[in-house]
Amino acid sequence: TNSSAQIVNNESYVETHTSRMPEISLPKFDGNLTFWPQFRDTFMSLVHTSNALTTMEKFHYLATSLTDCALSVIQGIKLEENNYEIAWKAVTEAYNNKRVLASFYLN
Repeated sequence: TNSSAQIVNNESYVETHTSRMPEISLPKFDGNLTFWPQFRDTFMSLVHTSNALTTMEKFHYLATSLTDCALSVIQGIKLEENNYEIAWKAVTEAYNNKRVLASFYLN
C-alpha cells in the first residue's frame, strides 16, 4: 500500500539524515567548578546513561574527558570494567558536592 511505502521511505530518510549529522564531541573537564554542571549533564546524557555503550567504553570516555586536577581524582583507579562506577562516584563526590559548589558560586 501507499502508506506502507511512505513508512519505509520515512525510515530510510531518518537513517540517511541522521548518518549525516556531525559527531558530538565530549567536553573536557579539568576540575574548574564553573564547568562542572555542564560537563556532568553532558557526560551523563551521552555516556553514563547510554545503553549502547559497554561499561569499559564508558570508563574510557570518562578517563579521556578528564584532565589536570579532575584526572587526578581517578588516576589511582585501574582502567577495568568493574571500576567504572567507582571512578564515576569518585568524580561526582569530588565535584558534585553541594556545599563546595554553593561556596564556589557565592565567592
